Amino acid sequence: MQSSARILFIIGLLALSADLKAQDDLPWWKKMFRKETVDEMAEPDKTSPPVVTPVEDKATEDKVMEERPDTKVNLANTGETGYVTIALPPGLDRLDSLYMKEPPMVQGYRVQIYFGSLSQARELRGNVISENKDLPCYLVQNPPNFAVQIGDFRSELDAYRVQEELKARFPNSIIVKTAIENP
Repeated sequence: MQSSARILFIIGLLALSADLKAQDDLPWWKKMFRKETVDEMAEPDKTSPPVVTPVEDKATEDKVMEERPDTKVNLANTGETGYVTIALPPGLDRLDSLYMKEPPMVQGYRVQIYFGSLSQARELRGNVISENKDLPCYLVQNPPNFAVQIGDFRSELDAYRVQEELKARFPNSIIVKTAIENP
């Protein structure tokens, strides 16, 4: 009985595989590896960049240069001078000016010299500002305490150098990774 079940099972599998081979409709992942698909992917892109025609009218050329003086380009290989017209969407200039007005914070390091009450943090910050005019000093709130942090350093090594200078006065100072002002 078991052998006849096995034979029927094998016959069923053979019929199923023959039916699958007869199907012309392959799944998407099998189509990816067909020779025709691979050849299509290997063909180079036949689209060409748009052709820029030179400005023939001197008045138009001067107008473009007045609007955007940075568009004059010196072609290195030929020694000729050409012009590039930059077309920006209307709101892009406004976004750029907002970015310049309020640059984003970047990740960096500061030397934390104090962590405790607000009154002592304010007093210490005032003393540090009067002594060190070249390093910025920040009062950072970390409820219910406050921290006094010095500097805006891009690398941990720069923060370490300043920490070593301050080690005599602030032996418990530490380096903290935080958002810093954009240099």
